[in-house]
Amino acid sequence: EFDKIQNILSSYAISENAKDKIEKLRPITRKEVIELLLKQTSEAQKMILTKGPIPFGNIYDVRLQSKRASIGSVLDAKSLLKIKETLRTARISKLYIDNFDDIPIIKSLSDNIRVSKSIEDEIEKAIISDTEISDDASVELRRIRRQMANEKQSIKNKLNEIVTSAKYAKILQDTVVTVRNERFVLPVKSENKDQFPGIVHDTSSSGATVFIEPMAIVNMNNHLSTLKQEEYREIERILEFLTSLVGEFSQEIIYDCEILEELEDRKS
Repeated sequence: EFDKIQNILSSYAISENAKDKIEKLRPITRKEVIELLLKQTSEAQKMILTKGPIPFGNIYDVRLQSKRASIGSVLDAKSLLKIKETLRTARISKLYIDNFDDIPIIKSLSDNIRVSKSIEDEIEKAIISDTEISDDASVELRRIRRQMANEKQSIKNKLNEIVTSAKYAKILQDTVVTVRNERFVLPVKSENKDQFPGIVHDTSSSGATVFIEPMAIVNMNNHLSTLKQEEYREIERILEFLTSLVGEFSQEIIYDCEILEELEDRKS
């Protein structure tokens, strides 16, 4: 019933790589290897009984992403967050193990962990989620987004003047401002579209409504589009910078992943 033991062991593993290694485990017959693994297990048990299990956080196999970073590929926010989480787990695990003096085998593993708090901090500051970059990522990004917010408010103010004007009360289908093709537009009754100066961007499925960008806000929409392009380029620059940090530390990250897997096996 070796497979049943493997299933129980696998249920304690965090990373997919550790689960995979457990599934591939086979009984060992070499005495010296068995003795070493038993000593490691005894050390792990001693740690758990003394201070609880190693406080593992998220562990991801980021070796491929690290290799890609080292050859100049730009990593996305999701990959960078995984690297940050893995580095954090490596650092916390090392701090935990460093509190013990009588676990030489496991200590020899943790001694080889390469901590990089600075990369952790840079990614933490810049990336909020898989799809969101923080305003704090750079001074330039904050400036661009502030200008975007101001421009959007100016557009909304101008549109509010239009939808509350008696001149267009019977022309508009509704007073709701919407967006088409990343441009702010207003819903206009199809039969009145020639009376409303602007650029048509879309038509409703029924054909009763056309969505028109008023001429009064075309330049403001153009400026907003330019700012969005600037935002995109700045985000790309930020991701390139963070990736370069990972690339410089790629070998250490790859090695940390291997050590964490080994420590996780012992913890399990």
